[in-house]
Amino acid sequence: MGKKITTGTGGSPDSKMFSEMFLLEANMLVKLHNPEQKFSIDKHNREVIRALCAYFAGQKANGLNPSKGILLSGPVGVGKSLLLKAFSNTLRRFNRAYKFVACQDVVLEYENTGQIAMYMGNEGGYSGKPAKVCFDELGRETTPALHYGNRRNVMQHILAYRYNQWQNQGLITHATTNASPKELVSLYGEHIADRIREMFNLIVMQGESRR
Repeated sequence: MGKKITTGTGGSPDSKMFSEMFLLEANMLVKLHNPEQKFSIDKHNREVIRALCAYFAGQKANGLNPSKGILLSGPVGVGKSLLLKAFSNTLRRFNRAYKFVACQDVVLEYENTGQIAMYMGNEGGYSGKPAKVCFDELGRETTPALHYGNRRNVMQHILAYRYNQWQNQGLITHATTNASPKELVSLYGEHIADRIREMFNLIVMQGESRR
């Protein structure tokens, strides 16, 4: 039998236990690439981790709206992807994990198959259970994508659809990005950039590459 999961008030995970589970998952991810290395908490990520632990555990997180997703922004190599992967793995223990997918893989799937429905609002396409997704490296994908002569700004289309699902059903989307707000406007247009500002809690990570 697996370890019994205890919860705090309102059915939310106990915050101390959740933080310990997150650190375990983060360390496991780091060791996949370097068995001698450990996940480190420092002045650049300490407050971000504290806020995200509270947010994902369903506790009060100062400045973060629980009805919005997380957009984790910052320079290449500061650990954005690792953090959101580790939180998804932690949430899997509570059957609350979100799908984690690189934006470039979404684009490649469109170019190969013409399909993006699984990333729109539901696990099985346009019908089924609404799916929380984290799109990794938003803004670094190939644009526009080409499938049998059909050109499409894939992530622009997905974000527009998921914004409507967020408004109507509260569907949460998470993402990481190296792009600045100005670059996001250039990539997706002012209309979608405005939607991004509405549907995400923006968190900026500082520091130098950990790679």
